[in-house]
Amino acid sequence: MLIDVHAHFLHDRTPRADWRERNASRLRAGDRVGITVHVASILGSWGHTSPTYFPSLADCRYGNDCLLAIQREYPARVRGYVTVNPNYTAEALAEIERCLDGGMVGIKLAASRRADDPLLDPVCRAAAERRVPILHHIWQHRRRDYPGQEASDARELAVLARRHP
Repeated sequence: MLIDVHAHFLHDRTPRADWRERNASRLRAGDRVGITVHVASILGSWGHTSPTYFPSLADCRYGNDCLLAIQREYPARVRGYVTVNPNYTAEALAEIERCLDGGMVGIKLAASRRADDPLLDPVCRAAAERRVPILHHIWQHRRRDYPGQEASDARELAVLARRHP
């Protein structure tokens, strides 16, 4: 079994009019290279109605709903990470519970907080309680600034991992 653990899908509220074809293309490309399961996330509206890396609560929920639908459509091929914005702790925790109960298998943290920020601790505790992984973006080129992103490096992720082994 070959698993793509960092895939993305789109939906009708993203900037791409060809979102259906892009989703189908991902699955076809996976077939060509032997990927049997795509573990995916949808980052809100991909910047259409809220920033990609600081998605609104409504955009997180809509994206997660769309991913749950894709997961139901392709139950043998797609698993979902619930996307949350940890800046809204109570809402993020409720969304994690809702989506994991709906069949998602992990949590996706967009770059809306640095990895070593204690604000991530409640999300990490929820992941530990549910025994699911967290996918968090890191970059090694921290000399660049990315507006709207709290890009982390491996050192910051290691700090978080030490707090939540």
